[in-house]
Amino acid sequence: MKIAKKVQAFLKDALIENKDLLNSELIGKKITFSIKLNKNGTVDIVKIIKNELTKSIGQHLIEKLMKNQFNAGYSTDLFEITLITGKL
Repeated sequence: MKIAKKVQAFLKDALIENKDLLNSELIGKKITFSIKLNKNGTVDIVKIIKNELTKSIGQHLIEKLMKNQFNAGYSTDLFEITLITGKL
């Protein structure tokens, strides 16, 4: 599933950009999203299923995802992605 790897890479970059929001207590914590894409590749819906990080980090990642454009032609089905934070 190419789109899952692309979204994971995007989320990792978003966390690195905002690493000041992370602290040592959040290392190894997970955030799981459900994402639905439109047929043109834009993000239609992002829902946080489980967030072990802070609410502000989750909201920031959703905002970043909603502004992102993925290639058209990917499945429009919902799928889940889990991001596990590590040492930055």
